[in-house]
Amino acid sequence: MRKIIILLLTIFCLTACRSNWEVNEGYEVSEILLGVVDSSSTENNSHILWYDEDLNQIAKHQLKYASLGSPFSQVDYFDEEAFLIPQGLQGKQDAKLVISVNHKDYSITEYPMDNISLNDLAVNDSFIYTINTLNGTSHISSLNKETKEFKEILVEDEYVYAITATDDKVFCFSNREEISGTKIYLYVYDENLNLLFEKRLKNVGRGQMKFEEDKRYLYTASSTNDKDDGPGNQLLRIDKESYDVDQLVLEEVSPNDLYRKDNILYITHNDPVIGQGSSVSIVDLNSLTTKKFIDLEQDLELVAFDYPYFYSVSKDTLTKWNMAMDFSKEKEIEMGYYPRNYLTAIILWR
Repeated sequence: MRKIIILLLTIFCLTACRSNWEVNEGYEVSEILLGVVDSSSTENNSHILWYDEDLNQIAKHQLKYASLGSPFSQVDYFDEEAFLIPQGLQGKQDAKLVISVNHKDYSITEYPMDNISLNDLAVNDSFIYTINTLNGTSHISSLNKETKEFKEILVEDEYVYAITATDDKVFCFSNREEISGTKIYLYVYDENLNLLFEKRLKNVGRGQMKFEEDKRYLYTASSTNDKDDGPGNQLLRIDKESYDVDQLVLEEVSPNDLYRKDNILYITHNDPVIGQGSSVSIVDLNSLTTKKFIDLEQDLELVAFDYPYFYSVSKDTLTKWNMAMDFSKEKEIEMGYYPRNYLTAIILWR
């Protein structure tokens, strides 16, 4: 019994001792709508700056993780929790963790993984999935949230760069180097990582990193083109049963974040490598055509959607836009984040 108590206390300390929570006077935690993550890559130091819907700062959450979150991937949500990867210190990336932030009490839960250099994750009701590539071999891994059983499959000589989970299936995108050049492959697995489908995708571009869906389709966009590795401009629509792929060529390059409201898909255009890009495409999903294109004249480095509102980060500025009013600017603040850190993600509770 004593050993069990010591183990439980150790687990609690490993999680609780990594965080420090401060609520500003006059505010309640229940008022929080969104959080902006800043993180260091050279020390175990991150913060989440929490705001209400009017961009008043409610609280600050200090976390002892390095490289928490990334503008190249999206925060994953499931059952009142937001999931992120703390990769660890620059040059090592050996944290071997996924963490979740609980919406109700803002507690942090750690999910130990077996691999270093985790670069993307996906979550469903039973599993947490991660991907990483070491020495030319990609690892697609799953952790059972209840039993803590860890499983992985290996994809040799390929770079699996994106993963998402939907309808008890796991979709992965991969680069395969062949004599004639880099080829893109789509892999579909069941939730236990048994392969269901494999297909080479032709003339669709590369760099599909973020996803949206409806009952029938999965949507993603290509950040890089096939011809010269320049910026891409293709929206892909994948049937979740037949795996057929349709595409739309967008008016602007560097599609990044996606958000669906009914039959309308909103796509931001921003290159996360340089943080530049200020426009939004509005796509009619019934006809798969661009309905409207808007330039907000402000870089959309990090974004989050909560219709009719849209939130964006550009450098130290957090902005609230009204999507129903042609993205009119409602409010803007300077955040004053920790100066040696990088802004990496927005958590938004819908």
